[in-house]
Parts: sequence; C-alpha cells; structure tokens
Amino acid sequence: MQAYLYGSRRVDMTDDQGRKVQGFSCFIGYPAAGVEGDEVSKVFVSDAMAQQCSWHPMVGSLVNVDFTPKGRLSFISTVKEK
Repeated sequence: MQAYLYGSRRVDMTDDQGRKVQGFSCFIGYPAAGVEGDEVSKVFVSDAMAQQCSWHPMVGSLVNVDFTPKGRLSFISTVKEK
C-alpha cells in the first residue's frame, strides 16, 4: 500500500520486560473509504526493520508499506520520484 509519511518520532526506551525498543513511530496517511481526506495511522518501524529495508524516514515522502496478516509492518520503502 502507498501512504504519505506525515511525521516521525524517534523511539529509544526500555519496555516492561527490560528489552530495548529502538526505532521510529511513523504517522502515515492514505485514502480510505468513507473518509474525507486521508485516514492516518501510527506504525512502528524498528531500527532492525529500517536497516533491513535500507530505509530512513523523510517526512513528506510517499512510502510503500506492507503488513503481515496480523497487521505488523513487514516492509517499508520510500517511493522514488521521477
């Protein structure tokens, strides 16, 4: 699915089980039925996922995102403009 990256926030914390959580909270927008304008969602992109996909957030860019059947992010890339 293609979406616009409206914003991002760096995440660097420790969860309740003591595990490090590092990555980006990304706010993406996309057309949706029954919505005037774009529907907006927050997705988490871990540092490992960003590195695996060779991706870094660029606010205002168009991105391709794919999700697992359980709704977790499985891939993200920036759409190259001509």
